[in-house]
Amino acid sequence: MLQSSRALLYNSFKFRIRSLSSCSIRLQAPTLTSSSLKSYEPPSIRPDLFTSQNIPKQNYLLLDNETYPNPLFSMSKESISELSKAEFNHLIQIPYRDISETHQFCLNIIRLINEILMTDTAKAVYIYNSLQDNDMKLLIRDTLEHILEKDPIKSSLFAWMIDPTSRKSRGMFIKNVIHLSSQDKPKEERSLMILAYFTKLSELNIVNTYPFVLKSVFINMVDNFSKDQYRDLFSYLVHLNVRPNDDDRLNKIRVHLLEGSLLDKFVAMTGWVNPKWHHINKVDFPPTHMEKIINFFTINELKMSATHYINCLDILNSKMFTELLVAKFELKSSTIVKLGYQIEPRIIKREIQAIYDTILLHAIKFKGALSFIKVLKYFVENDLDVTVDTLIMVMKNLREQKYYKEALTIVNHFHLESLSSLEKQKLAEEILLLIDAKYPNSPKILLGYIATIYNNPELNDVLSILNDLGLMDLVYQQKISEPFDFLQKANVDPKLTGLKLTPEVFCKFYRVVLELSKPDHNELNVLYTAYKEVAKSPLNNELFQGFNMNDEIVKYIIEYLLKSNPSLPTVEQNLVTNPAAFKFAAHIMDNFHEAFPSIPRKNRSRYLYDLLIMSSVHQHHDLDFASKMIRHSRRFGLPFTYHQVSPFIIHHYNRREHHAAKRWYDVLVKSGADMRARSSKEIYKIARELQWDVYGFAYRKLLIHKNHKARELSNELLLDPMSRLEDTKDPEDMITDELIDTDYQDTNVEDQILSLLDQLRKPVESDTD
Repeated sequence: MLQSSRALLYNSFKFRIRSLSSCSIRLQAPTLTSSSLKSYEPPSIRPDLFTSQNIPKQNYLLLDNETYPNPLFSMSKESISELSKAEFNHLIQIPYRDISETHQFCLNIIRLINEILMTDTAKAVYIYNSLQDNDMKLLIRDTLEHILEKDPIKSSLFAWMIDPTSRKSRGMFIKNVIHLSSQDKPKEERSLMILAYFTKLSELNIVNTYPFVLKSVFINMVDNFSKDQYRDLFSYLVHLNVRPNDDDRLNKIRVHLLEGSLLDKFVAMTGWVNPKWHHINKVDFPPTHMEKIINFFTINELKMSATHYINCLDILNSKMFTELLVAKFELKSSTIVKLGYQIEPRIIKREIQAIYDTILLHAIKFKGALSFIKVLKYFVENDLDVTVDTLIMVMKNLREQKYYKEALTIVNHFHLESLSSLEKQKLAEEILLLIDAKYPNSPKILLGYIATIYNNPELNDVLSILNDLGLMDLVYQQKISEPFDFLQKANVDPKLTGLKLTPEVFCKFYRVVLELSKPDHNELNVLYTAYKEVAKSPLNNELFQGFNMNDEIVKYIIEYLLKSNPSLPTVEQNLVTNPAAFKFAAHIMDNFHEAFPSIPRKNRSRYLYDLLIMSSVHQHHDLDFASKMIRHSRRFGLPFTYHQVSPFIIHHYNRREHHAAKRWYDVLVKSGADMRARSSKEIYKIARELQWDVYGFAYRKLLIHKNHKARELSNELLLDPMSRLEDTKDPEDMITDELIDTDYQDTNVEDQILSLLDQLRKPVESDTD
């Protein structure tokens, strides 16, 4: 009987709604009928209507579940809208005694959601999701779907609110994207319409667990966006879980962001929508957003983010992304089991390997390089591959933490005959860095290794190139000419010789020679002239042209002109005031821009422009040259940095040109530049003094919070570097106390390394196998 009465009421209700929806989207007030006039009572006017006396508001949170009738069902649409979230959630749980009591309430909810779906999307979501009664909710849903069907955007929003994974919701989404992407309007307008649509969908704040994998639709959509819009576009792709079937197109967008400003990088790794300056210090994300990151990013992408933060020694973000990496693998594994997919074991093993490689790096960076012993023992015991890249990473960290002997022990373990050419290049570069670190004041030793490993006349005559550059003269402090019989070569396995000289090795050796020879201005002039001639020579195309060309050598030369101690990495310290040195540096940079205009963006140094602009404005008051440098930087696609922009702010402030100073400050804030330099306090002070809208309070507050949490976590990791990655002690899920301890401190480290290497059941595997 109850079901029958509900069905009758449901059909009657739907009939009334159809009459209300005749005016398309906007609902009108219901027309009064003869039956409704019988029960009509004229409104009463309260006696204090025109006085200042207020009627006290009822505290709905005090009502218990026995309250009858539920005041919610007799409220007007406006009164319902004014309820707080807590009040609405409390009242909706008070039961009704007859479903007919909810008739007017349902009408009000339908009108309210229809009205605010585009203007207050978040409220529409929580009102709909708070509905407890399934019959009531189904009635409201069906009615709204009927009313909204003539508006494709609102209809899509409501379908997404119900279930973004449904065929109906997905079909609407794709149809709207196609429609907006093909409008007969300029690309800029089309892109803004697409972003507006994505904005409303993201405001629903619902996790889409089933990714859209698009092909031509994605390409046509992305073609409407300029590179300046990639940050906004990518953040919405993360929120909505939209990817192309070919990741190359998405990777181009993400790489562009990763090479951009700190805010661009922040979005490329987190997908945070509309980030502000202070968000680059954000380390606490809502659970819903963490779910979106896990659902959108691949294991490889999360590993890249985790590795980046680990190498930057950002302990909080490295922990977060390592946890996200593990969660992604767990989600992927459970989905595979649930859907009954068949995945090749090698793919699963590769993904497990990615996780443990990340854990290994995390342990080495935050616990100490020697913690690798216990982790690699775990690798061996659990049949994980100890790859070439894994051991080179271990060597690198041993070198950086001055464990030279231990690093050399690993070098001797490699089975060179099984390595690919690329792996030999990586190993050779690390060996050279190790030799340089172990013998820092011996460029002749380093030169001997370079001559032995890289001297392949068929590829390039490395000694002739180094001699033409003038580096041999500086090493031996005399004029050197061929043949180079006097040079003592290193004792290197022949299987690691005859390699191609790489830009990385070349630049490293160049830097070493400059640091030890400390050339004067005349010698620097000779060096630059020689460098330009050698780099322009068609005989050296492979080393200096295309993607191999960079501005590192010019950066070294200019450092020696503008800094009293070039070995110090900071830009602000020890800038010289010598006008001749600055003039020469400016001439070199102008000449270099003209001679080598096509250096790839990723091979250009932001630091070089920081140095030139800081010196130009602060030391030599040459605003014209500084402006030219910042224009070049922007032309090459480099992001603004604090050291590029802050000199202009201070310059205009000192000249009382506050409007110009504010314009540069806005550029600084919009770019999300890092503001941790010592001189940033002066910028904050100026912003407060001139009462600019943003003066760094939120930025510094989040930075202090981040630093405090980092110290807490660092103290915990001194006890166990993996203890915060997972609460579980399951050894299959995570490396735990028994995996990483400090036993290695009590015995001979070299013996433990040799023992570990002997435990490898086969030679170190090539990553290209």
